[in-house]
Amino acid sequence: MSRVAVLDLGSNSFKILVAEGARVNGVFEAFEDVRLLESRDADAVSAEKFAEGVAAAKRLVEAARAFAPAETLAVGTSVLRTATNARAFCEAVRAATGVPVRVLSGEEEARGVARGVATDPLVNALPVAPAIFDLGGGSLEFIGSGGGTARSWKLGAARMTRECVPHPRERVPESALRAVRERVRLVAGTELDARTSAETPLVFCGGVLAVAHRLLARKSGVEPGLFPRRLPTLRLELLLERLARRTADERVSEEGVPAARADVMPAALAVVLEVADACGASELIWSPRNLRYGVAAEALDALRAA
Repeated sequence: MSRVAVLDLGSNSFKILVAEGARVNGVFEAFEDVRLLESRDADAVSAEKFAEGVAAAKRLVEAARAFAPAETLAVGTSVLRTATNARAFCEAVRAATGVPVRVLSGEEEARGVARGVATDPLVNALPVAPAIFDLGGGSLEFIGSGGGTARSWKLGAARMTRECVPHPRERVPESALRAVRERVRLVAGTELDARTSAETPLVFCGGVLAVAHRLLARKSGVEPGLFPRRLPTLRLELLLERLARRTADERVSEEGVPAARADVMPAALAVVLEVADACGASELIWSPRNLRYGVAAEALDALRAA
């Protein structure tokens, strides 16, 4: 059975997936925390982060080779659409790994996410076509119910943290969370009001929701694999309140937030909750299927057709 590997160079982390089969079964997944743009005013990847990112990409590709993929692909998302030295970074990754990087447009990223989420059995069982969101570090992708609308907004978790939270490693004041939610409403609220209804299921993917799902499972004393993927927004509101009252170090030690995401989690949850509020939703579904799965699905289709 043919396998493909997909390297996803995101704004907050780099991930790789090896997948096979018509159902895009994951054989191997790994990630490394790499935040290429950290400061509020940065428009280029620093020399330190440049080297760190290339090394991380190389390690991930080498790890995937143990699973003998027939093809390895690499895609770049928000940060590589905006960084002034993105082309040089992509060339350095190609030189280190032998894999060319295709930087996706916002719409291409959104449609890739939709294709990936479509491989999720829970989503396929929904009686109504969902609206799909992927919250990354730099952008928020939106695919309307039925797939007719695809948008990419600059509302990612790391971006909103840099722009709206003055001291993200300290306790986050309510004013900063309001600023995040107001930005989401200003940028995306009109579209969400027009493209969704209270009956439209909301499906979210991305690392932030994966962390939130794990934290809620831990709070309930349930293994993450057994915890429901339907998440009430009320529980997410309570989680946000707890995290905002803690410093980044306390989010790690007391709540179990991964250290690399401890600073961005409050702003990220504020984005998610404002989207849900704009859509009139009282719950959302977390899907572990995402852009990597969508790119893999397309590549596997091409291999079968060849």
